[in-house]
Amino acid sequence: MSEFNPIVRLANSKVRSLRASINAMCAHCMGCTYEEINPGFANEVKNCTCDNCPLFKVRPYQEKEGK
Repeated sequence: MSEFNPIVRLANSKVRSLRASINAMCAHCMGCTYEEINPGFANEVKNCTCDNCPLFKVRPYQEKEGK
């Protein structure tokens, strides 16, 4: 399951992109760690209501506008 953990993916990546960093931060905020993944974290990130977070508008798993 670690292949789905954005924190592990970022740590194991040779090139650290901004998108991978944002994904890892959002996963961390929703309770994921390097050792453990919160099974529902993607849905929690999608439904995040913390609009004062600087990453709120660029968080992963959002519906694309116009859909």
